[in-house]
Amino acid sequence: MIHTFETLVKGEIQMINVAIIDNREMVRTKIKERLQSENIKVVSEGTSSDEMLNIYEEHITDVIISEVDNNKKDTIHSVKKLLTKRPQASIIILTSDEDKEFAKEMIRLGVKGYLFKTNGRNDIKDAIANVKNGHSYIDGKIIHEIMLDVRRLSDLEEASSPKPIFQPPELLTPREWEMLQQLAFGHNNETISKNMFLSVNSTKNYVSNILKKLGVEHRTQAVVLAIKNNWVLV
Repeated sequence: MIHTFETLVKGEIQMINVAIIDNREMVRTKIKERLQSENIKVVSEGTSSDEMLNIYEEHITDVIISEVDNNKKDTIHSVKKLLTKRPQASIIILTSDEDKEFAKEMIRLGVKGYLFKTNGRNDIKDAIANVKNGHSYIDGKIIHEIMLDVRRLSDLEEASSPKPIFQPPELLTPREWEMLQQLAFGHNNETISKNMFLSVNSTKNYVSNILKKLGVEHRTQAVVLAIKNNWVLV
């Protein structure tokens, strides 16, 4: 299931040690301000992705939050280097760069979180809590691109006309199917709340119920399952 920072800090999480990598001190300061919490401690800072491995090994770091280097190949190399040596490392890319192909490459390499700097404070904290617990937290726009890839591959494999949408009534309620469709469109909780006239908390509860009913751990898995079974439009 998808977790929120508030629910996790009440239970098993006492402190999350975070490292921030960005070549601008002002940006690192802003990120630290957004992360202000008695349960998050910034233990290290870096200016380029090539510091990832050293930061991870020299500090007790639960989560590394990194911007993308100007030369994206440097970021790819650094992520590969860290995850090859320390596959358990949790990396969140937090960037203003909307290169979706690069984002998908990061996810293929094993990055657990991918967010844009336009995401809200709670999204970043929720991402930290989720990747700390072994889950993924990916921005909705990137999830939608991944889902389109899944659909394209599925269409090529089937080499036939798309099947009609069929939503088994015993799986989810009509409202939950509507919510799952919103997830498939790549919308985040705030957008879904506006589209469905719900509070953000109600949206989070709906998402948690959907994940539980479908037997998956996070929304990416739920949408992949929905697309493969022709439960949603993409």
